[in-house]
Amino acid sequence: MKLRRQFESYRVFLLDGDGVLWRGEQPISSALRAVRELIRAGRIVVLVTNNSTKSRDSYRAKLLRLGIDLPLARIYSSSYGAARYAAEMRFSEAYVVGEKGLLKELELAGIKVLWLG
Repeated sequence: MKLRRQFESYRVFLLDGDGVLWRGEQPISSALRAVRELIRAGRIVVLVTNNSTKSRDSYRAKLLRLGIDLPLARIYSSSYGAARYAAEMRFSEAYVVGEKGLLKELELAGIKVLWLG
C-alpha cells in the first residue's frame, strides 16, 4: 500500500480511536491498514480520545492487539489530560467521579484518589 498523494505533505496525523480505528471491540481494518502505512512512511501518528474509560497503558495494549505500536508519548486521552492538569496544579488528592482510566492516570501522576466505587 502506498501513501496517498494527498497525505504526502503532512508529517503528523491525529486520530481518534472509537469510530475511527475501531467500533467497540471491532477493528476497522481499512483504517488500521492506513495507520500502518502512515507509520511505515515515517509519519507521526497520535491517538487522541475523549474517552476516559481506559488509561494510556490500556489504549496502548489495545492498539498492540490491533497491530499498531504507538509509544505512550503518542497516546492522549481525556483521563491523561485531567491527570496532567491536576499534577500541574499540584493537587495531592482528588475525589473522583469517573472511570477507571481516570483513576489509573491520576494514580500514575502521584495524586491520591478518593473514590466510592
